[in-house]
Amino acid sequence: MHGSVEFDSVNAQKYADMGRERLGAGDTGNAVSMFRAALEADPNCFDAILNLGVTIGRDSQWQTGAMMMRRAIAIKPDACAAWANLGLYLRAMQKYDEADEALTRAVELDPKDFATRHNLGLLRYDQNRGREAVEELSHAVELYDLSGQSSRNCRSDLSLATMKAGHLHDGLVMNEVRWHGMLPKLPIWHCGLPRWLGAPALDGKTLLVHSEQGFGDAIQWARFIPLLKAKYPDLKIIFAVPKPLVRLLTGQLDCDEVIDFVDTCDVVAATRKADYHAPLLSLVRILGQEFDDQPTLAPPYLKPVSSRGRPLTVLGSGFRVGLVW
Repeated sequence: MHGSVEFDSVNAQKYADMGRERLGAGDTGNAVSMFRAALEADPNCFDAILNLGVTIGRDSQWQTGAMMMRRAIAIKPDACAAWANLGLYLRAMQKYDEADEALTRAVELDPKDFATRHNLGLLRYDQNRGREAVEELSHAVELYDLSGQSSRNCRSDLSLATMKAGHLHDGLVMNEVRWHGMLPKLPIWHCGLPRWLGAPALDGKTLLVHSEQGFGDAIQWARFIPLLKAKYPDLKIIFAVPKPLVRLLTGQLDCDEVIDFVDTCDVVAATRKADYHAPLLSLVRILGQEFDDQPTLAPPYLKPVSSRGRPLTVLGSGFRVGLVW
């Protein structure tokens, strides 16, 4: 018809289908080309818009991805996938209120979609709504399990949300999922030492406690080592940490020895002396204590040291901050 624009919706869908096939095969470049060809044939091809938005979003182009999802929603207002991806991108851009609206709508459209429920739980975590995050992530874990999909990552997120909600011990129990393929295990795990799980008693024994993850975790969680020593006064503790922390932690926290956790000689020597090993972040769980009543400002548990590893006396009565460079 004169003055009108005709769209080839049939070929557009064919291009979109080929794009999905290429995307599934990991051929992102050709997938994008197919989706763009589909949109040239028909700018309103829903599958092309949706999947191009998904592909763009994977490349961290969240604003453009969100724009594509809004286009998809304008065509199909009840498309759960479009709302879910829109919420995902808005959360990445820290537009939490808009993300909340989008993800809530996606859950309404498909209450059994485990990935959307998972993302809504993560949004609640970002919003500092701890209890609601726990509720959403718990529901997501159930949905993953019912669908036969792995719930490992969601269980890990649930453990963090549980801790954020104020239940440190329960969260740490859940967080043991990290050792099921989520974190690499140091050589200490493979030296023949049994892992200490809270029994038997450790009086007169030697325990090799090893750091995990980042430097900050090692420094923060090391404060629980004295609690273990207080429970078992005759226990000897060897603390294995990243090399840059050896000097800082030597002679502190009632540790009998501090070693570099990747130095083969140190590790082998330590495992020959030790009876058991334990990951650092598992200590609180093993101790079986809850720490909901911890003060906002914990008492100092590290002493400043010199470049030679000797304790320093810091003068002054005001608020003092120690820096390690």
